[in-house]
Amino acid sequence: TVILRRRGVEIGKDRYGRPVFGPDIDTPSPAWWEAADATEDQSAAEQQVQRAYVYLPPQADVSYVDAVVLGADPSGPEVPIVASPFVQPGGFVVGGYIRLVVELVTG
Repeated sequence: TVILRRRGVEIGKDRYGRPVFGPDIDTPSPAWWEAADATEDQSAAEQQVQRAYVYLPPQADVSYVDAVVLGADPSGPEVPIVASPFVQPGGFVVGGYIRLVVELVTG
């Protein structure tokens, strides 16, 4: 299970005219994920970038999803989506799915 996190609705403007948003909107979804790759930035000695693929059912609504929380706990690690969703329609061998690419930067 993952939580698909969308930005909350606009609830007003700040004193500079920029939009102010309400609380995030969380939608749980069945999913599985797997590691894609990991790199270490040589110029930022302690920075590591880990990418993962998150697979969702084909009927999952990923419109305007900004991030994914890995696991069912809303306070779990939130990772931003870094690529457009890939939709695999499925066929007679395997069912369809949606693949998201997420990236966790630490350090």
